[in-house]
Order: sequence, then C-alpha cells, then structure tokens
Amino acid sequence: MSRFLRIRPTLILAVALPTHAAPPAPFVAEPFGGTFTDVIGTETLPDGRVLAFERSGIVWLIRSDGTRQATPVLDIHDEVGAWRDHGLLGLAVHPSFPAVPDIFLLYVVDRHHLLNAGTPAYNPLTDDYSSATIGRVARYRLDISGGTVQAIASSRRILIGETRQTGLPVCYQSHAVGSILFGRDGSLLLSMGDSASYLTADSGGQVSGGYVNQALADGILSAKENVGAFRAQLVDSLAGKVLRIDPETGNGIAGNPWFDAAAPRAARSRVWALGLRNPFRMTLLQGTGSPDPAAADPGTLVVGDVGWNLWEEVSTITGPGQNLGWPIFEGLEHQSNYAALSTANPDAVVSACGTVPFRELIRQDSTASARFVAACRVLGAESANAQNAPTSSSEFGFTGSGYRDFGDVTGAWIEWTVNVPAAGSVALAFRFANGSTADRPLDVLVDGVVRQSSMSFAPTGSWREWRVATTAPIALSAGNRVVRIRTVGPNGPNVDAMWVEGQAASADLPAGIPTFTHRRPFIDWRHGSAAARTPAFTSAGAGVVSAIGSNGGALGVQFSGYCALGAPRADFASWPAEWRGVHFLGDYTEGWMRTARLDAAGSLRSVALFDAGLLNLVGVYADHVNECLYVAQFSTLTRLSIPSACRGDLNGDGTVDGIDLGVMLGRWGMGGVSDLNRDGSVDGVDLGLMLGSWGPCAP
Repeated sequence: MSRFLRIRPTLILAVALPTHAAPPAPFVAEPFGGTFTDVIGTETLPDGRVLAFERSGIVWLIRSDGTRQATPVLDIHDEVGAWRDHGLLGLAVHPSFPAVPDIFLLYVVDRHHLLNAGTPAYNPLTDDYSSATIGRVARYRLDISGGTVQAIASSRRILIGETRQTGLPVCYQSHAVGSILFGRDGSLLLSMGDSASYLTADSGGQVSGGYVNQALADGILSAKENVGAFRAQLVDSLAGKVLRIDPETGNGIAGNPWFDAAAPRAARSRVWALGLRNPFRMTLLQGTGSPDPAAADPGTLVVGDVGWNLWEEVSTITGPGQNLGWPIFEGLEHQSNYAALSTANPDAVVSACGTVPFRELIRQDSTASARFVAACRVLGAESANAQNAPTSSSEFGFTGSGYRDFGDVTGAWIEWTVNVPAAGSVALAFRFANGSTADRPLDVLVDGVVRQSSMSFAPTGSWREWRVATTAPIALSAGNRVVRIRTVGPNGPNVDAMWVEGQAASADLPAGIPTFTHRRPFIDWRHGSAAARTPAFTSAGAGVVSAIGSNGGALGVQFSGYCALGAPRADFASWPAEWRGVHFLGDYTEGWMRTARLDAAGSLRSVALFDAGLLNLVGVYADHVNECLYVAQFSTLTRLSIPSACRGDLNGDGTVDGIDLGVMLGRWGMGGVSDLNRDGSVDGVDLGLMLGSWGPCAP
C-alpha cells in the first residue's frame, strides 16, 4: 500500500506512470542535498541556504553548493505522527530572519506523544498511529552563531495545539495539515483539510478508516463538528480552512472575517478562507498583498486542493472569507453526493424556524447579486398542489427538499394557499431557475382570477442559477388566498418557492448567518480521463465551464490526474522573459509538472506539459533568493534552474553591466543568485567573475 496521498488506493495503484521526460531547454536539473528518506518540502533562508524538511520530522540545512550539513537542524520524529498522509508537512521561516532566527512547523502529533509526553508513561520509541490526534503549529529559534545551525530545544513554543482540545482535529487517515507560510503583512497562514472520509460521503459519525468516536471522547472534535466533510463549511471549526494567525501568539488577527476580540483563539477568529478538502500544497504569490497589517491583505494564495471522485483543482484566494466550496462543490461544479444531503449547519439558526442546511448557504458562482432565503419562511413548491409540474431535486441550489419542474404542456400549474394578515397591495415573489435560452412566462392568479398575465421568467443561464421574480403590487384582502402560477406557452421555469414580500417575517436569511458564493478554481482536471477546464459565464451571468483547448477556452490540451499540488509562480529576473511569471502545476499520482500562465485578473490563459514520469512528486517550490525551483520526491530533491547566458548576467538581458553589479552589491555578504561560485557568500571572488564577463554575452 502506498504511504502518501492515496485518495482511492485501489484505483491509484492501477495507474501506470509515464516514462520520465527531462524538463525542456534551457532548464538544468541537478540533485540537491543528497539522498533522503521522505523529503517533502523546502524553505530558503535569506542568505541562500535551504532548509529541507522530511515528513518524519527532520529538518536539514543545505548549502548553496548542494552539500548538506552533517547533523539535522531539528529532529522531532518522536513527536511527529508520520503515517499514511500525515507527518511534518509544512515549514516557514520568519520574514525577519536572521534578526529573528525562528522557524515554524506544521505537523501531525503522534497520539502516544500527545497523551503521554512529560509523564512516566511516555516512551520516545513508542508510536500510536491510526488513532485520533491533532495537528500542531510550533515555533523554534535557531542558533546561527556557530558553524552549525541548530534549533534550540528550549525555545519551542506551541501556537496551535497546546492540548488535545486546542489542536487541528485529526480524525481520519488523511485530509489534515498542509502548508504554512508568511503573508506579506507578517501574518502566518496555514492550510488544513476537512479530516473526513475519502471512501464515502461523510456527513458525520464514525466512518471506516476514521476515529471520530475517539476524537469526540477526547475533546479533539466538538459535538457540533461531528458533521463529516461539512466541517469545511463550519466557521467554528479549524478543519477544511486556511487559517491566519499572529506568529507571536497563535491568536486570530483583526481583519479576519469572523474575528472575535473577546475570543482570539476561537476557531472562527483564526479562519481566513473555507471550503477546502485536502489543501496539501499552498503558496503565496510574490508581489501581492500589503505590508501594512492593518490592511488585512496578506497577499494572493494559490492552493492545490486534492479532489475526491472526479476533479482536482487549483484556486486563488485573494481576500477574507472566500469559500472554495467543498463539499457542496468539487472542482468547478456541484459535488452531487454532498449537494444532495440536507445536513444542517448547527451555527445557522433562524429564530422560531430552525437550522439551515449547509447546501442552502452557498450558491454557484454568478455575476448576479445573491439573495438567500430561509426555506422555513417561504412556501416551498415541492409541498404545493400542482398539475403537470412534478417534484424534482436533480438541479442543485434549491431550498427545502426540492422544486417543481413544469412539464411541456400549456396550462400546467402550481398553487399555494397564502395567509394574508392584513389587506393591502403586496408583491408576490417566486424563486425560479430557467436554464433555457428563452423567456418562459407564467400567468399569476389569485383566487382563480388572473392578476398578472404572462409574467416574465427570463433565462438565468443555468438550471442551477436561481433568481427571484416579483409581481407588480397586487391588492389582496386579508385571509387565506389561493395563489396559482400556470404556463402560458408549452413550458415553464423550474420553481423553488413563493412568498409575499414585506409581510410578517422577512423571507431572507438573517444577516448574522454567513452566506457565500462559490469561489471557483482557475483550473480543474479529471480523474482517469483527459479533461481539464476553466471557469466561464453565460451571457445571463451564470457560472459554466470551458474546456481547455476549446473555442474560447485556455490554450492547451486535455489531461488527467488525481492529486493536485499547489502552483508556485516563478518571477525571477535572471530567467528569460518567456519563463517569467509562469506557474508550475503538479500532480502526485500521475507524476507530471505543467506550466500555467494566468492573466492579470487571475484567469488561466494557457497550460502545457513541462515534465512527466516524476515518481512520488510531493512538492514544487519556488526559491526567490537563488531564483530556481526545487522538486521534492521523497528520496530526492532536484534543483531546476536556467543558467545565465554568461556568468554575471543576473537579470538575463544578455549583457553584464551596471544593473547586474547593483544586484550583486545588494546581496553582498549573503547568498543567492549573485553567489556565482556557490560558496555561500557574495564576495570579491564573485565580483571578479562578474567583471571578467563584463559587456555583451558571447553569442
């Protein structure tokens, strides 16, 4: 059985990997740091040296020339739970390093360590895997004063996960901790999975391969978090989120969408974005965001979210409270298994009414304004009387248990008995969807009399795009009135509900209940068969998909995959112009890397194969100091670089001149791309090499 990121084990093991193909010219691939057991990521220090971290809990220092420090910087393998898809999966370096020589680790804790560390029962050689535990964020200070860089054990501070009740809940063998990084504003951001089953539609309770009952008994999971994958939609849960915290305290930060100053360590105070399944790899786009913490703009995040049955996805998060849709959505569209469930959100309570299902609190992407109504305050069409308008629930986005689908016949009708508390002129509202290309008008009758003929129900662009149509004011007497809508032509729209505007309790959900529009990924790709897509809109503003390579779609050819990795962007001045600003996508199971080019608005414009046959591809990292990429594959770490046309041409313009000299002097005494002989320091030797190449590069 494979040890990592196996969403569907029997299916994944049957996938044949293509033969290896080297990256295209002018890239050079070279081994970096020697052989590892399970290297999974890198972080670069400002002087150009690299920290490489292994899933088992070991951190190494690698020098600019690719040699590794003999002893680890840190070894916490006795604390880390490195089993199945878990372990030390994230590391971040303090942005003020070396003035603040601190690193931040994101990892799953071995249950034996969680329960027994510091007691006579603890044995560092004992592991308790396949059990409920937590994810943790810990901060360590490094001793950088001598020739060997070493973490100071006594400096350890836990920011998240001080106890089993305060950690990131881990109650399944996958879908837990992911990446950790610093925003441009100095905030610390981390990704966390939904901690739910990958074998079934998980709406709560004990599941095969999971540890929910144990997590509930331990307080790792609260009772209201016992909603399975819907934890990703629960604001009061750390699961299925991107969290934004203070790196000094671990508290949530003002500017987070649900920050509560009275409870800064509460889950909702730490949530930045939600609706994620297994966001294993996340990166920050350089140059985005604001350095001002008060602006609450850490920058644009690019997140690879591992999919379930059908679609992998890569998305951008550009601001607070954005919702990537899981589990109601997978990729660009509804996830039918979850979208059909009426699991209630325990935090979404309508007074004197009841709880609201998660699915009614998020809608598909649309350019139209949103209106969310409380199903318990409207009259559902599914419970109305009707003729030739059967009940259905196949087109998601409805309220209640379903909607009415008008048959293809003139005179089909739906009717409700409506209580009018006081006489007056009122507007009748109807929630509907019309995925056709033409208006489907209806007559509106009250007590058998037509009060508005051929009322327009215009195209909404999709059968899952629900909008509200209202009549002109109609004078009604008090008491029970029978409202009927009937088809004028041979068909009508789908109708979800009706209500009287402005009388009694509002039909709209209370403002205190968070509602969302699905933030769709900029690309998704399918499991097992070549299909890759980007988001688009109809002329009516409804969200649809556009196949890559199709008319109007992004340039490229269709492809498949199973385990999406994040997509760092290479904005390296030393690279040729055609390679600057390119995102590098990855897929663990099919072992490929692809290049993606986005426009200024974040829309995909092209995608192309970069390399294939990369067995155990678990991470692609951009090094903005040395201006190269690192590719992690458990046992190996590979550095991908583009050599300059001549030594000393640091900005890749074909000439060694004063611009390059300025770049070198700006890095004097440090490392990075200016370290021409890769000895770990920019000094007189490097200056001599530059001056020896002064002028135009040789053709």
